[in-house]
Amino acid sequence: MSVIPNSILSCVDAEIDSAFFTKEQLQEGRRYEQKRSCIDLSAPPGQFNGYDLIAAIYDRIEKNLMRRPKRKPSKENWKLRSTSDQGTVNTGEKNTSDEVTLERAIIEKWPTEWTYQMPVASGLFGSTSDKRRSVDLVYIKEKDNRSFDFVELKIASDSPLYAAMEILGYGLVYYASRQDTAKNLKYDSKDLTVLEARKISLCVLAPEAFYGTYNLKWLQKAINDGLERLVDIDSLKMDFRFEKFEFQWKHTMSGSDLPKQLDRKPVY
Repeated sequence: MSVIPNSILSCVDAEIDSAFFTKEQLQEGRRYEQKRSCIDLSAPPGQFNGYDLIAAIYDRIEKNLMRRPKRKPSKENWKLRSTSDQGTVNTGEKNTSDEVTLERAIIEKWPTEWTYQMPVASGLFGSTSDKRRSVDLVYIKEKDNRSFDFVELKIASDSPLYAAMEILGYGLVYYASRQDTAKNLKYDSKDLTVLEARKISLCVLAPEAFYGTYNLKWLQKAINDGLERLVDIDSLKMDFRFEKFEFQWKHTMSGSDLPKQLDRKPVY
């Protein structure tokens, strides 16, 4: 009897590791979330194929959805959170997370362009499953044309490789949610503008120093090549990019300390 997965991304980490490392490296304990992996992968591994990585992640997500319990998804999944009540946006003086405070400062300064913490899979496998899986920031690029950026925001935690795999996973969950191959999600796209998007850009956004001496230009290209092959519906395009900002941020700051414009520059 097969075991029912307990998460939308069950076994996805293993698929990612297998794409980046040889069997010998895996036996030695190599994993993509390790910071040293980001250093070593500044040159593409010989066995790597971008489409194979993306197809493997997507296939695993689809298999998990096929086997999920019969239950309704959370109504909050893929819903653009309201930013009209700034009282719910503020983090409070005790919050010492640079990433969280920057996220909320962006919402505070540009509430009509940005929203935050969009759930992607809450409740799919249980009442508490995947509740913390959400897109950090969503940039509403073109309301009429339904174009959005899904942004993974980083300051100093993890690595660019880890962040890329995180937002890529959410992007593929989005695609699977929209396709609903298993016919067991049944989201109402009329109430969820994001699910009718024509363009989704997956972005890692971090200070320039976060990228250090890493060189993941090859990975950015490989992900884009893979997405172009996988996403095969005419009404949707998806891409990926590493982005940087050049201002300094500390959790003691507020929205008033941000520049006049959030200048997101390409890393590569």
